[in-house]
Order: sequence, then C-alpha cells, then structure tokens
Amino acid sequence: QESDNRKSENESYKHQEDVEEEEIKVLERDNEKEDELHDSVADLLGALFASHQELTLPFVEFLYTNILSKTLGNNQASNQHINFSLQIISDMIEYLGIKHLPDKWVALTEALIKYAVYSQAVIRQPAVYALGVLAEKNPEEFQAIADHVIPVSYTHLRAHETPEHLVCRLLLEKKK
Repeated sequence: QESDNRKSENESYKHQEDVEEEEIKVLERDNEKEDELHDSVADLLGALFASHQELTLPFVEFLYTNILSKTLGNNQASNQHINFSLQIISDMIEYLGIKHLPDKWVALTEALIKYAVYSQAVIRQPAVYALGVLAEKNPEEFQAIADHVIPVSYTHLRAHETPEHLVCRLLLEKKK
C-alpha cells in the first residue's frame, strides 16, 4: 500500500504546473524503481520457496492471509498488487505444489483462472504463465481444471480476435 501511495503522490506531483522536466524524469524513475522492488521481492520469495519449502510454510500462511486473499478478492486492487500476487502464486505452485498447499489449492487455481481472462495483458500474462507452471509441475491437478480453463481461455481469445486474426484462423481451419 505504501508503494502505491508513493507512486500516486509522484503522479500527482508530475501534473502540477510548476514541475520541471528534470523533476518529472526523477519521479518516473522513482516509480520504475518501485515496480522493480516488487519484482525483486517476488523473486526472493520464489527463491525461498524453492530452497526452503517446508520452512516457508508459516510465511506462506502469512502471505496468503494478509496479502494474497485480500488482493485477489478485492476488485479495487491495483494492477501492481495483482501482478505481485500472481507471481507469488506461480512460485508457490512451482516450488511448493499441492503437497504443501492442499487447503489453499482451490483458491489459488480459481484466482489464476479468473485473471487468465482479465482485460489487461499485464495481468493476464502472469496468470497464464502460472497456469502453464501448474500444467507442467502438477499435471494431475491441471487436468482437474483443464476442462474449465481451456474453453474459457479460447472464448476470451476469440472475443479479442482482430479481423486479421479471424482471416488467418479461418484459413487455417479450412486447410484441415
């Protein structure tokens, strides 16, 4: 939340009348650094999950209760928070798996399904990536949701199909 507040303050300050070009560049760099910090924290958490699986479970409980469930259940959450949460979920699936997360598995996969068809690509990409990790690392668990994921994803992709994509798809289908 503090990171979002800093970024909002920077954005507000940038649009004031007497702000010089150099100040705007500094504020933009500060906002980029905030995003990089989130990515670094997510990378660190992934490394911890990979190297200290069982030892991270109390921290996973904290993350789930205080960050993931609040962010993913909040329609007002920022893209930065959603993206961060999806990165954490991806690492949890990859390194901890259902073995260590049986009570959270359904909620985590439901979040991935929800955000795999999100309107903004910056959110869809980490969700779809995490579904790929799920399919690779936990094929049995992916199979359980595949019948839901694949048609929903296909329908969503078709909804955003450009006329050019439509022509290509129809030509490919005609070849079959």
